[in-house]
Formats: sequence, structure tokens, C-alpha cells
Amino acid sequence: MRYGFIGLFGLLLCSTAAHATDLSGDYAGSCDNNNTVQCWIRISERTKVELTVADRLDFEKKRCVLSGTLLPTATGLKGEIGKGNRLALRDTPAGGIYMSRLPVSACKIALNGFYGVIGD
Repeated sequence: MRYGFIGLFGLLLCSTAAHATDLSGDYAGSCDNNNTVQCWIRISERTKVELTVADRLDFEKKRCVLSGTLLPTATGLKGEIGKGNRLALRDTPAGGIYMSRLPVSACKIALNGFYGVIGD
């Protein structure tokens, strides 16, 4: 009986990890409706996140870049990015991601909100 409980407990632990959402890909957002910049989120290897704010006409002119490794959750990712900035990303039914909890002070612009999938 004891082995049955241990097996059931192990199965429950594995099922939680299996439900973690893979958000890997590239996303673009409205950058607080600022028409002078473009905002991108790149997620690679399931948990590595890079947030980039660049000039609207020249992506090489980056104004802010934050990167870090976040922790997977059942609905997305959460953790710390850059120097002490908390961040949460969650999957949306519209096919993109929703970013929340990032303070304006991180990049001097409000970046929270919906980011749509870009690329092929």
C-alpha cells in the first residue's frame, strides 16, 4: 500500500511538470502606444527571456535590454529579469502572451500588456 501512495505521489509531481506551458518564440507589443519605439520579447529554451526596446525605425539602436531565466508555472513563466525586476508572462487564448508586474522603472516605459506572436 505504501508503494502505491509513493507511485501516486510521483505521478502527481510528473503531471504538474507536464502541464507547464512552452512559450518559446518571438512576440511584439505596443510599448505603451509609443510610436518611437518597438518592443520585443524572445523566449528560448522554455525559460530564457530577453525583452528588447529599440528604435522604431532601426532595431540596432536598442534603448533597453533585459534578460533572465524565469521559472515555469502552469500558465506561463514568472521570476526576476534584469536587476531585481519581477515579471510574469502568461499564455492567452488569443495565441500571444500577457506580461505583467514589470515596473515602469525597468525601461522608463510601461511595457506590461499583450504581446502577439511574430515570425513564421
